[in-house]
Amino acid sequence: MRFDRATLNRLFHYAFALSGDREQAADLVQDTVEKLLRRPSSGSPLSSPQAFAKRTLRNTFYDQCRHRQVVEQHQQQPPVALDGERTLEQMVIDEDQLTHLWAQLQPQERELLYLWAVDDLSMAEIAERLNVPRGTLLSRVHRLRLRLHTPAAARQREGT
Repeated sequence: MRFDRATLNRLFHYAFALSGDREQAADLVQDTVEKLLRRPSSGSPLSSPQAFAKRTLRNTFYDQCRHRQVVEQHQQQPPVALDGERTLEQMVIDEDQLTHLWAQLQPQERELLYLWAVDDLSMAEIAERLNVPRGTLLSRVHRLRLRLHTPAAARQREGT
């Protein structure tokens, strides 16, 4: 498997979407590349090396989460309130709000948003890639929208 600059950048962006932290994302990419380079060559080429690399990166991230119990910490945080009137697709938010919002999201939510907004995948494609039922993903999106659409968030945007 070859790792050119473009491939490494895509892996980094995906790692950042999962972790929400630049340093952790860089470490995650390094760990993933190391695992892939140590992988014995099976003789047959992979049908999609980038998809295999992303899956390895994702699995590495979740292994690290389980090790540090990061998922439990994120689940105990209060819901993020941002905007009560517009849909997620219609929101225009400044960089500070986005940084705050991104830090408050659970890793699964960041990954879902990344695959949908950056990789431009449909819910069916995301469900297949993550090996999660499509209905489960639609429920996650619904709950995420509810968390983002609260009256407190609308007041925050108005500055009151």
